[in-house]
Amino acid sequence: MPDYLAEGVSYFEFWKLNPRALKAIAKGAEKKAKKNDEVAWNMGIYVLEAIMAGIQSVFPAENEDFEYPRIPHSHEQPTPEEREEARINREIMKAIAGEEAFIARAKAAGLPSR
Repeated sequence: MPDYLAEGVSYFEFWKLNPRALKAIAKGAEKKAKKNDEVAWNMGIYVLEAIMAGIQSVFPAENEDFEYPRIPHSHEQPTPEEREEARINREIMKAIAGEEAFIARAKAAGLPSR
């Protein structure tokens, strides 16, 4: 229960929600923590690149020409794996939308939902 309280679930909500909803909250908290970790890691990369650019400008090496990136790393082109994952996610979202439309038509036709 303390983990849910840390995620903003009140004591009363904790006892009112079903386990499926609590699992969804926990999964959301895991995704948030993972995203925060990625942001911190990227911040470290930018700091490292800034330090390297400063050092390189003071102590230039003959064969190295380091330059701070002109665009954020997030604006770089996605890898083939990332493009494939995005394509699969789009297909899943289309399938879900199709199922929701089918359910809506079935309800409109008077069919029971469960």
